[in-house]
Amino acid sequence: VLTVVSCDEPNREVTCKVENNATIGERKNMNLPGVIVDLPTFTEKDKDDIINFGIKKRVEFIAASFVRKPEDVKNLRQLLADNGGPEIKIICKIENLEGVEKFDGILELTDAVMVARGDLGMEIPPSKVFLAQKYMIRKANIAGKPVITATQMLESMVNNPRPTRAECSDVANAVYDGTDAVMLSGETANGPYFEQAVTVMARTCCEAECSRNYNLYFQSVRNSIVDYYGHLSNGESLSSSAVKTSVDVEAKMILVLSDTGKMANYVAKFRPGRAVMCLTSDQTVARQLSGLVCGMHTIVVDSLMKSQELIEEVSYELVQSGMLEKGDTMVVVAGKMTGMKEQLEVVTIGDGKKYGHIIPNSAGFFFNPELILAYSEYGSPPKKMSSSTLDDK
Repeated sequence: VLTVVSCDEPNREVTCKVENNATIGERKNMNLPGVIVDLPTFTEKDKDDIINFGIKKRVEFIAASFVRKPEDVKNLRQLLADNGGPEIKIICKIENLEGVEKFDGILELTDAVMVARGDLGMEIPPSKVFLAQKYMIRKANIAGKPVITATQMLESMVNNPRPTRAECSDVANAVYDGTDAVMLSGETANGPYFEQAVTVMARTCCEAECSRNYNLYFQSVRNSIVDYYGHLSNGESLSSSAVKTSVDVEAKMILVLSDTGKMANYVAKFRPGRAVMCLTSDQTVARQLSGLVCGMHTIVVDSLMKSQELIEEVSYELVQSGMLEKGDTMVVVAGKMTGMKEQLEVVTIGDGKKYGHIIPNSAGFFFNPELILAYSEYGSPPKKMSSSTLDDK
């Protein structure tokens, strides 16, 4: 901890008193608790990185650090639009008191939120960080914006191969709070136990997700939306009906057909507690959904116009891969931009048929269950199952 003794503005120097023994690493930032900092949204180097690297490389997300006010989001959005990257999603990292105080305005404009607890804990009392975390996660859930909980989740694993019990509880509680994703930082960037850290975090998240009461969570989110906004939008009403139907009929999966990914976001917003697969013809939308939205798997198809053929082809792949069996139930929901024109239906899985609408190698690991770690048998190899025929195309 450094205490400021004096400031020499002409010489641009600050004299500090060292209050404790510690090792200071390189490129560390300075926190000024309670101070409204009048700095630009991004530096010239930030602009160069965004324009000449991020946009050119077609990144899916840009995480903006130390977002303090809604104008910061507007400025970044304008920079992306002016330089050919309007499709890039913005993740606002909330790391200071001003960002928390103006969170509602930031949330309205951003695409996703990151609760960056490390710097936030320097800006506000550590005893209040958990309140800020729960507040922001809840607000993001109601708004249907993905939220990431980050920093010091498994901090002891920077130096140790096993986490503390309290750290695992912290990860699980973030899942219970409603976070879409949890994030490691120093554990994988600096420590030698990066693989163990990822494995422990993934296993903890799976255990937490399996023990949640999704029906209660669905009712809570739906009621909160009605209380906050007064009513559901058309998309929210359709997607909430799809989730409720999947619970009522004990469907094994929800299949979403969406050009823009908006309907998929709506479905994820109500946390169905079962696998959700989104078919889209846009590669960028597919990556953005599968990369961040909770429980979402995506497949790129050539077109969404022939919806019945798509349903049959997905059924075929699910049966062939062993993910579902004939006779299982699947709920299908489509947005207004697809051929189904805002339709909801319950489908019984049959043999299906291949039509060639699925783009090869676009399904990630979803049709390759042997690539999924069997957390219920931690430490043992995954069960061997039949491979998808997608790779044969």
